[in-house]
Amino acid sequence: MEKIKLLFCTLLSFSALLPVFGQDAEDFQYIVEAGNVTITAYNGAASDVIVPDQINGLPVTVIGEEGFSKTEIVSIVVPESVKIIRDAAFYDCKKLVSVRLPGGLTDIGYRVFEYCVSLSAVNLPAGITGVPERAFYGCSSLKAIEIPQAVTAIGRYAFERSGLVSVIIPGGVKAIEESVFSTCRDLTSIEIPQGVTRIGFRAFMGCYALASITIPQGVITIGATAFSGCRELAEVVIPNSVTGIGDSAFRNCVKLTAITIPFSVTTMGRRVFGGCANLDPAVKEEIESRFGSGVF
Repeated sequence: MEKIKLLFCTLLSFSALLPVFGQDAEDFQYIVEAGNVTITAYNGAASDVIVPDQINGLPVTVIGEEGFSKTEIVSIVVPESVKIIRDAAFYDCKKLVSVRLPGGLTDIGYRVFEYCVSLSAVNLPAGITGVPERAFYGCSSLKAIEIPQAVTAIGRYAFERSGLVSVIIPGGVKAIEESVFSTCRDLTSIEIPQGVTRIGFRAFMGCYALASITIPQGVITIGATAFSGCRELAEVVIPNSVTGIGDSAFRNCVKLTAITIPFSVTTMGRRVFGGCANLDPAVKEEIESRFGSGVF
């Protein structure tokens, strides 16, 4: 009996060292280019998918454009052999909850997870240098994500309408582009690095829960409607590097009571503070004396 137990434990230990194999090749459509496999579509019935690292002895290195788009998958493990995931690879996978990406991944495509409304867990590997446009647009269940320090650019609409609660932007990012975090209604905190020089059009528009924001020294322009509709925002300090503030930048920030505007600001658009009914009268008077009544 003791020998049987010992053999059983040995087998268990050995099985833990075995590789995890993916689905059969028949579950995928693919093409071969220069000795490497690109997955172009998924035909399988399994909702929990493990992509194989080889097909017919050739390495799987690319998940192709729309490769899993609009499928019924719930989870997916992408093998370490994959270096590139192309545009819209997981677009509109409404049941997709979790994704495990390989550590050696270097490139993800436009709209890669757009409208994955159930997605709650995804890791971005350290080698990723950019988050492309609309990458996580409409991922309403995604509450947190760690953006790698190597990232230097976050594309337009990248996290718009996502469920993010807090975000730390890496130090290499130089601009908060158009609508990157627009309508992230649960976003309560965000860290913007010192290197950012521009906050773009609609960057944080409709972030209803955003109660505070630190605009770092070095920002030169704040785009139109950048913080419009941030209902919880109560106080803002504009650094003396800022020279221009666009139309409606803080419009309908209904709890805004105090804002500091340095003399470096020489241009201010129309209705910048429109609907800011709780702005301190003395502050309002000072702003009006410098920029005219059109800012309200």
